[in-house]
Amino acid sequence: MKLSIVTSYYNCAKYIEEQSQSILSQTYQNWEWIIADDFSSDETLPKLIELQKKDNRIRLIKLKTKKEIWWNPQLYASGDIVCPIDGDDVILPKTFEKIVYYFSKFPEAILLHFNANKYNETLPQNESEYLNKFIDNVYISKDNNSFLEGFEKLNPNRTGIFGYLRIFRNLPNIKFKVHEDKDCCSSNDGQWLLTLEEKGRTLTIPRTVYLAREHFDSESFRNWNSRGEAKLIKDAKERRENIILSHPRKIDYFDDIYEAAEATYLSKLNWENSKCRVGFLNFNYNSSQIDKLKTLFFDHEVYYEDIYSLHYIFIKINSFDTPESISKILDLKLSARNICFYCDNHHIHKNNRTGQDNLEKIKEKISEKYPLYYLFQHNRAYIIYNR
Repeated sequence: MKLSIVTSYYNCAKYIEEQSQSILSQTYQNWEWIIADDFSSDETLPKLIELQKKDNRIRLIKLKTKKEIWWNPQLYASGDIVCPIDGDDVILPKTFEKIVYYFSKFPEAILLHFNANKYNETLPQNESEYLNKFIDNVYISKDNNSFLEGFEKLNPNRTGIFGYLRIFRNLPNIKFKVHEDKDCCSSNDGQWLLTLEEKGRTLTIPRTVYLAREHFDSESFRNWNSRGEAKLIKDAKERRENIILSHPRKIDYFDDIYEAAEATYLSKLNWENSKCRVGFLNFNYNSSQIDKLKTLFFDHEVYYEDIYSLHYIFIKINSFDTPESISKILDLKLSARNICFYCDNHHIHKNNRTGQDNLEKIKEKISEKYPLYYLFQHNRAYIIYNR
């Protein structure tokens, strides 16, 4: 497959070198990179002219109108897959290989979307810095049968409905509606998702492949608001009045191993260029779920309930686990260079009568043996040890 990477830049001069390194260092080679300056007021355009000279697969496009390929990244793409990347973000190693594998594995999928880590302005430069200035993981909800259903359920307390990267097959005659900014700017990616699911089915790949910046100069902070999404909902409903869509629109292949996938979201594993031995303990999976784990982590050797000679171990803290049950796992003398204990429901570990937190006690038990990084977010907890 040929990949068409597409980036529309607006005042992103200071990020271009960092981003280009992440793309030019990819191991998969069949790609083109379409770049365009969206009428910037900084040094973006001169830097893009220099960037184009680095590789003959990079093509600088002169835009006719503002946000031309921000709304329609497929306009100049000649590849099989269109991969929009924001001008201030980067991708992790072997991302292109993952894209090709999953689209080949799931030929019925029109669109794939992955997980991302968000950082405060400065992105980590290597795996040793991956926790520096970390803000959040992009969690994707499982309880929507379509993006339209997800948009209608949007509220600040729910997990998101789509991740980063958002990539799609370069279907013939695809054109996304352009919305005027005015006082309620709509999201370009929301428009892609709602339109594409009218053409076929979509699939969440619960792996981290993308590093995103959160800063107040970005498009999402400058102009976006929720009323813009209301416009997308209205348009989608009008388009679908004369379309009969089968449901669900999403492929739920990985849904029943989300907890294992999420355990890896904040891990050095996402930076690996070589095949690693990865173990999953205490997840109580059947043979079908183990096969799905091996499909999801196709580029590594996956072991289940096996603790020996591993590079990475991910351990589930279940709702019924206690410091004593976790101690039995600790007694196994885990020796991997990266160990992550993961809980996907912190709330159920709290005792409302006594005020005690079972998960906090588990953390204290683990810390007796390992120096830890501890993170709690969106009712999930990560207890991480890096050798």
